[in-house]
Amino acid sequence: MSYEGIPKNVDEDELNKQSKHINKHEICIVYLLLCKNGNVYTGITKSLHQRIAQHRRGVGAKYTKIHKVDCLLGFKAFGSRSDAATVERIIKKLPQALKFKLAEEWDTDLVL
Repeated sequence: MSYEGIPKNVDEDELNKQSKHINKHEICIVYLLLCKNGNVYTGITKSLHQRIAQHRRGVGAKYTKIHKVDCLLGFKAFGSRSDAATVERIIKKLPQALKFKLAEEWDTDLVL
C-alpha cells in the first residue's frame, strides 16, 4: 500500500517511543519528501516519525518551512550515519526526475 501523505494526527508520545526503538539500532534513514512546489526534499534522520512531525510543524529545516511538505515519497535505512550521509549528498546532486525514480524503488509504507 502506498503512503499517501503525512498524517495530521500523530501522537507525540508514540513518536518518542518509536524514536527510542530506532536509535537503539543505530539506524539512519535517508528520506525523500515531495514539497508543495513540486520539488523533492532529501533529508537524513534517526527517527523518521519524529522528523516528519517536525517538517509538518515547520521546524528544523528552512527549506520545508518555506516550501510546505506534501507527502513522503520514500525512505531507506542504512546501518551507519556515514553511509546515510554519503547517500544523502549524492541524492541532493541528482536531477528531480531521478529523485522521483529513486523514490519508486524505496519503501513508502510508514507505520505509525
